[in-house]
Parts: sequence; structure tokens; C-alpha cells
Amino acid sequence: MREIDVERQNFENETRKYRRKIWVSIGILIVFIVLVASIISTLIYFSVKTPKSKKNDKIIPLQVPFLGKIKVVEQQNVVKKIYSPKEVEIPPLVVPSPHVEPEPEPKIVPKAEKILEADPVEVMSKESIMTNFIEIAKNKRVKIIEGDFETCSAGKCGTHNGEFVHEWKLKAVSEDLKVQSPTELEAEFDKIIRYDKHNLQYGKYYTSVLTYVQTFKIFKKNVTRVETHNKDPDRLYDMRLNAFAAYAEDFGDITFYPIKSPLFTLPKTAGVIQDFDQEIHIDWRKKDAVSEVMHQGPCGSCWAVAATDVFNSFMTIKKGRKFEMSYQQVLDCTDRTYTCERGGNHAKALDYIKKNKICLNTQNEYKKKVGICDVSDCKLDSEIVKIKRMNHDEALKYLKEKGPFLTSLETNTNFLLYDDGIYNGGCEKGRGHSIVVVGYGYDTKRKVNYWIVKNSWGKGWGEEGYFRIIDSSKMEDNVEKYHCDFTAQSYGIE
Repeated sequence: MREIDVERQNFENETRKYRRKIWVSIGILIVFIVLVASIISTLIYFSVKTPKSKKNDKIIPLQVPFLGKIKVVEQQNVVKKIYSPKEVEIPPLVVPSPHVEPEPEPKIVPKAEKILEADPVEVMSKESIMTNFIEIAKNKRVKIIEGDFETCSAGKCGTHNGEFVHEWKLKAVSEDLKVQSPTELEAEFDKIIRYDKHNLQYGKYYTSVLTYVQTFKIFKKNVTRVETHNKDPDRLYDMRLNAFAAYAEDFGDITFYPIKSPLFTLPKTAGVIQDFDQEIHIDWRKKDAVSEVMHQGPCGSCWAVAATDVFNSFMTIKKGRKFEMSYQQVLDCTDRTYTCERGGNHAKALDYIKKNKICLNTQNEYKKKVGICDVSDCKLDSEIVKIKRMNHDEALKYLKEKGPFLTSLETNTNFLLYDDGIYNGGCEKGRGHSIVVVGYGYDTKRKVNYWIVKNSWGKGWGEEGYFRIIDSSKMEDNVEKYHCDFTAQSYGIE
């Protein structure tokens, strides 16, 4: 029995030892597995790109030996530099966890906080402009005539057979010019030469250097205006650089005068022209019932000239022979408050002709200025019974049956630079210009009606002193409005 117990005891002891070995092995295996898993997890964590800093991340200062103090973002043990726009490209600093080598992030090119404005391009200096002008003139074989404005105006600068330009003009332009390159300067030089030729053609002169500079600016502006307009394939009329090319913007201060309140009122009932009447074609010039085109000159006398022209047509048609009343008489005698600068009223001029004895043009020729009213030799009666103010339809009927009528047009620069065609440009309020309507027609190509109108700016303007203007209308507030209110100031005589 004792031997059996000893063997049992030995067996149990061996069994316990074996079990302990198994549990120790299992424990070692578990520890190994945990350790491996920890290492793998750590490696995976640092292989992923560091996330961007968020709004609530804490910003702390960090001292780095070779960079000095910089700003970093503390974010789950990761610190990331915040760049300013002007800093150089430096790899962002990473503060790693213990025993793990940091992986550098890719370079980040910092974005500028603000796009800097480009520096303004420098314009050429006055001295540089003048130097270039001299070189351009040399290359173009244009002689520069030396001398200032006063000397040359007195005729002491000499002459040149070939193409030339005055030195004082180049200096005057360079004082006011703002260009950035010699290419622009060459175009400017060409315009100076072109302006000189224009002034020579129309006999224009300057009273001062300032006048030259101011009118040259207007001329350049109108060069662009004309060239731009004439490129339009759908235009109804052409423009050109005529005598008004350098004075167009302020010409109204000399020759235009706002139309005053009507002297005669429209009747309450008005005749109506049927649509088929719009196809008529009238031209009183073909019946020799229109006076020669004249030039009113620098005097604002369009009101007197137009009123006299209408009366001349009235008398020519009535008498069957040419009749020419004195333009100067109407200019001098209608109203002593009317001047060349102030202008006058064409309706009042008709009223003067109706009520007074008249002189022929040969007795008192037009002088382009207001003079003393002298009617001592005026013996003829006007034979006018009535002055009639008309609306659009009445004016067209009058033109068809009785003769030319008087009206006015609110003008603008485009009209002053008119060359030919059917004017359909704009009109400028307050710049009334008196004119005489002598005909009416229909353009089959453009499919528009138009008036044929006599002007008083000489035969060199427009279509040999005449122009055509579109007769069109549109409804505004249930009222039919005609282009430029063309017949709003229409008058006929009977």
C-alpha cells in the first residue's frame, strides 16, 4: 500500500509540473502576440499622413536651434508648422512618438495671402517724347521748322517746300501727351501732320498754343469717331473730317440757339396723310424754286437764313421767277437783341418779313455779322397772308402742294460731321439749328422714308450743302414721336 501511495504521489507531482509548463507556454505566446500586435499598430499609425490642424487645435511656440522660434500645431502628438506667404520652402517639422523615426511630409508651397497689384506702367517723359519726335520726323523726312508760336505766327520762322511741322507744335503736344512706347508716339506724330493738312485745307488758324492743343484733342477724338462709324456695315450715312472736325464739340456755343416758345400755335384739328402718300417723291430743286446754298459763316444766323430761304421759295413759286430777299435785312432788323453769339427765332423772323417792306439781296448783301438795321431803300411787299405752324402730316402735305417749309433740328457732333446718306443719328436737346425742307423721298434699298433738307454751311458740307434725314416714328406713352422731333417747329407761309 505504501508503495502504491508513493507512485500516485509522484504521478500527481509530474502532472502538476506538466500543467505549469503548458500555462507558462500559453502565457508567453499571449505576451508575444500582444507585443507583435502593438508593434504593427504603431507602424500603421505613423505610415498614415498627418491630418490637417483644425480650428480648435492648440497653437504653441517651439524653439528649434537652426530655425529660431516658429509656430506649430499640437495635434495628437503631431506638430505642424504654419507658413507665412514670404517664407522659404522648408519641410514641416514633426515631433514623433518615442522610439519611432518620423516620416517627412511632402513639401508644401505656401499660397500668398494677397495678389500684389502690378506696378503702373511708366509713361514717357516730356524730354523723351520730344527726342523721339525728332527721330520720327527724321525717318519720315519731315522737316522741323524751329521757332516758338509768336515767332512763327508773325511769319518769321521761314518756309519749306516739302513736308514740315513746327517745333512749337511738337513741344506743345509733348507737354500734354501721355504715352508708354515709341510706337504710340509715331501714331501721335502722324495725327499732328494730318491735323496740319486739315487746317491748311479749311483755312484754320490758332490764336494761342492752348487753342492748338485743345482743338488737336478734339480732332483726334473725331478721327476715332468717324473711323469707327464708317466701319459699321449697317450704317445709313457716312461721316467725314470736315471743317467742324476740330471745333465740333463747342460749335454750338457760336451758331446754335435754343428754340424759344412758339410764336404761333397749332390748330386743334390736324389733317391726316394716308399711308399711300408716304411713297411720294418731292424735290423743289428740280423746279428751280430753291435759292443757292449759302454759308452763314461764324455768325449764329441760321434762323435768319432759313426764314429768308423759305420766303424766297414762296415768292419764286408765286411769281414764277427767281426771287432773293436780303438775308442781312432779316438778320439786322428782326430783333435787336439777336446777335451772332446769341442766335434768334426763325418764327419771329417770318413774322418780321410778313409785316415789313423788304429789300432784295443785291441791295443789302450778307456780311456774316449783325449790322445796323437800314430799311430806307426797302420798297417791296412780302405778300404773305398767313404764317402757318404745322405738325408732321400737315408739313408733308404742305411740302407736296405748296413748297419748302421751315423747321429746326437739335444737332450733335455726328450731324456736324455728316458726309452723305440718310442721317439717323441722335439729336442733342438745346442745340436748335434752323433749316429748310425742300423734298421728300423713299429709299428702296434701305426701305426708309426721308426728308431732303437745305443747310446753310456752304456747298462743301454734306451732299453739296444738303442732307437727308430719316422720317420715322415710334409710340411713346401713346403719343407718336418722330425722329429728333423733326417737324416740331415747322412753319409754312401762304
